[in-house]
Amino acid sequence: MKYLAKTLVAIFTVSSSLPMLLFADTNVNQGENIPNGFDFPNGCQVNLFDGGSIGLGVDLTGGELNVFGGQIAPGATSIASGFTNTNNLVNISGGNVGPFFQFFNSRGIITGGTLETFGVFSGSEVSIEGGTVTGFPDVFSNGVVNIRGGQVNSIRALAGSTINIEGTNFTIDDIVISLMPGQIVTVGDRDVTLSATLSDGSHFEIFLRSFDPGFPSNPVALPSSTFNLIGLERSFIPGDVNGDGTVDLLDVDPFVDLVGSGEFNPAADLNGDGDVNLLDVSPFIDALTE
Repeated sequence: MKYLAKTLVAIFTVSSSLPMLLFADTNVNQGENIPNGFDFPNGCQVNLFDGGSIGLGVDLTGGELNVFGGQIAPGATSIASGFTNTNNLVNISGGNVGPFFQFFNSRGIITGGTLETFGVFSGSEVSIEGGTVTGFPDVFSNGVVNIRGGQVNSIRALAGSTINIEGTNFTIDDIVISLMPGQIVTVGDRDVTLSATLSDGSHFEIFLRSFDPGFPSNPVALPSSTFNLIGLERSFIPGDVNGDGTVDLLDVDPFVDLVGSGEFNPAADLNGDGDVNLLDVSPFIDALTE
């Protein structure tokens, strides 16, 4: 079979008691399939391209998985029938990744493609920067998920997990949370709706449900899970307090609210002194009437 010829080269040195293992890349191209139950050799690099596929119950340990296209574990019904990553670097930029895709002590970067439900276990960190998650990340104790972009519809944040949401325009039950670039706020509230604009402009929203009815119920945000909001650098129009791209009468009420509360929003800091107060009223009126 083609994939066997490209999978493993092992060279044991005669002069040393420790073997030196060299692994060739495994490229899964159009029309090629890794069969169900196959275990990749430890430490190899697997590249999956359009038209290729990896079957059910496949494992990779101590290596690198790059998904440019194709399919992984379509139709998996359990962890045993999914794809297991252990101590791997995983890059997903395309393709379709089926349910029960597991990260164990692994690092993942998702910039494209479509994923169903996947597990993020202890010691793993997964960054979602693009693509679409049609199911949800199931995040366990000491697992970390960074949400920076893409479409993420839900999350199961279990005990001891950490979710970092990087973006702008944060609200909790329609109450605005204004953050300076780099500022981090931990959300302690539960049974509230959290929304944000992610760094790629995508809208993110989740109800932080404080109890777990059991898998596969979602969303879940157990009280012992941590939700961090991280403010990003953004361009803005002075006076465009509601962030809709125009300075108009719709900005008046949120501007007045900010002046009254002293809460900071860079678009409302018209005089640029780092505060939102009465000194910003005159330049706001100027911006409103231009």
